[in-house]
Parts: sequence; structure tokens; C-alpha cells
Amino acid sequence: MAKLTTLRKSIPHCSKSALHKILHYVKEQGVPDMIYPHQMAEGCQEVIQNMSAYGPLIAHHKVMAKTGVEKTISLVNLLSWIHGAFKAGGGFYALLKQTMNKCDSALSLCLYADEITPGNVLANQPTRKLWAIYATIKEFGCAIQNESAWITLGLVRSSIVSSLDGHLSQVFAVLLNSIFNNPCANVTDLGLQLQEPGGGQPCPKRLKLQVGFFIMDGQAAKFAWSTKGDAGSRFCQHCANVFQLAADDVNDEENGHMSEVSKYTHFSQLHLVESHEIFKAGTECLLGMGPHPSKSLQCGSKQLACPILLTAFWQSKTPDMC
Repeated sequence: MAKLTTLRKSIPHCSKSALHKILHYVKEQGVPDMIYPHQMAEGCQEVIQNMSAYGPLIAHHKVMAKTGVEKTISLVNLLSWIHGAFKAGGGFYALLKQTMNKCDSALSLCLYADEITPGNVLANQPTRKLWAIYATIKEFGCAIQNESAWITLGLVRSSIVSSLDGHLSQVFAVLLNSIFNNPCANVTDLGLQLQEPGGGQPCPKRLKLQVGFFIMDGQAAKFAWSTKGDAGSRFCQHCANVFQLAADDVNDEENGHMSEVSKYTHFSQLHLVESHEIFKAGTECLLGMGPHPSKSLQCGSKQLACPILLTAFWQSKTPDMC
């Protein structure tokens, strides 16, 4: 008992559960031959290099700043990550294979973006803010309640994102283009050829992906879609006739007043907008036929539509926006 207590006091802090698993592994498997920090880093780099079936795991993309200068951002190659995680086995492999076996059509990719501030939550340090982008698959169902079902695709400083032409929309355009226009795979039509863990035998079923939906708050939607965000009257890009009327009472929850967005109760009542209509609106804005002809070629974050992001959807041939 004294020896265990001395061990806990002599090493950097870790939880009792973590220390228990470390000691249990050493007891069963023995001490590894390599124990130094630089060897651990080399091991991580080796794992990253091996996960490159559809290109490097960490991809560096060129983006354009408002000043016209090119900048570089790093994002995770989703296709290589899925291939490597599936081949490695474990919980993600079991979840994805179970989902693929019960779904005959393409799986729906869900993207989530939010701005976070790492570090001490009580310290006001806005300079450390960054945009985090995650992905999961809609068909995972209740499993997406577990954070392990979400894949971190990128962490980009807010100061860098705010300096980009189009703000967050350009980051999403690059990300979607790297997934659905990947030169190494046609993920929409042909799908990914995954490999089983262990022997590396090919999986009998290919993984096909399509754009599902985007999860984000008002601020993220404002920067990603170049809309008014929480201050806007239309909260769904796909529904043309669902919006908040300016004459509606802002205190509708208190006096029982039903706002305009609550009057549509059937799917048949919705006027759904297709991708080609949104792309047409973005093209008109780009060519100077939109509401801001003098600024249409700049594609700033305050424009009605952002052609950069719309082009990514057009190139990926998505049937709709939901």
C-alpha cells in the first residue's frame, strides 16, 4: 500500500482509474521497450502516416483572405480517417459496420460547427477562440449522443477565419470539396472500399456518403451561409415559405399567439428549394445581377449568398439542401 501511495505522489497527476489501467497493462503485458516522449511522438506520426488510403490524413488547403493573400489551413481528411479507423477495429468499426449492414442507401453526413474558447472558462481570453468543425453520420441514431461518434475535422483560429473572404463559408467550401470531390475516391457514386481489421480483407459493402444536414447555432449559420443568423426571418435554407413575419408578436410564447412559422403542420405545405435554384441565386449575385451588384465579385460575409459555398454543393451534385 505504501509503495502504491509513493508511486502516485512521485508521478504527474492522473486519475485513479487511469493509473489502475496503466498498472494493469504493465502487469499483464510488461513494460514497453520504448518509454520516452519523443518515441511516443514518433509512434503517433507513424499512425498518422499509415492512415493515408485516400490522401494524407492531415490535408493543407489554400484559402483566400480579404486582402487577396493566400493562407493555409489544416483539416482532417475524412475519407482517410474513416478508412483507418475502420481498419483499426474497435467501437467505431462495430458501429459503422452495423449501420452499413442495415442501410442499403448512402449514409447522410452531418456537419457541426461552433466557436469555442479553450482554457480557463473564467478567464476572458477571446484571442484563443477557434472554430471547431465535427462530423458524424445521421444513421448512427442514438449513438451520436456519445462524443466518440463525432469526428473532429478541423480547429481553426477565429482570427484566421474572420480574415478569410467569405468567413466560415470558405472553410466549409474547402471541406466539402475535399470530401465529395476527392481525387482519390468518388464517395457519392462508387463509395469507399474499406478494409476489415486484422488481415485487411476488403469489406463486402462499400461506404457511400451524401450531404445530410448542418448543425449550428445562429452565429455559425450567419457566417457559414451569409445570412442574418438569429436576427433573420428565415431559419431554414430548404423551405422557401417558412419564415418569421416582422409583424408577429415577439412575446408569442407569453400571450399564446401562434407565429407564422408554426402554421405549417404538414410536409405537403412546404415549398422546398432545390440546389440548382440556390446555385442560380448565387450565380446571379456573383455576376452582378443580385441585390448588391457593386460588391458581387468580393463574396464577403455580408452578401445575400456566398457563391464559394454554393459552388461546392453544385460540384458535389447534391439533390437538395437537407
